[in-house]
Amino acid sequence: MKKISGFIKTYLDQPLWLLVVCFTLVFMHLIFDGTLLRMFHLYNSQKILENRIARIQVKNSLVEERLKRLKSDSRFLEQEVRDRFNLVGEKDIIFIFSDGEQENFKWE
Repeated sequence: MKKISGFIKTYLDQPLWLLVVCFTLVFMHLIFDGTLLRMFHLYNSQKILENRIARIQVKNSLVEERLKRLKSDSRFLEQEVRDRFNLVGEKDIIFIFSDGEQENFKWE
């Protein structure tokens, strides 16, 4: 018992050794507790979310630019409506092709 107490007293008198032992104990506690692993996962999740935020901000800016253009340019608005809803203008010509079956049409 005296050997152990003497051993502890000699190392307690050396502050650098005591600091290394304390850091080792704290690090081992973080590893065995799982805190270090959770911190690593949280850091990775943070990076993933930051990337998603950046992509969404880019998409948002593109949508805002398109909205400004739709509000200011009537030709662009008309073209978007035609494309989205398959509409045609008054002077447009429409071609209708059959799918191979012959149908009887009466031209009146």
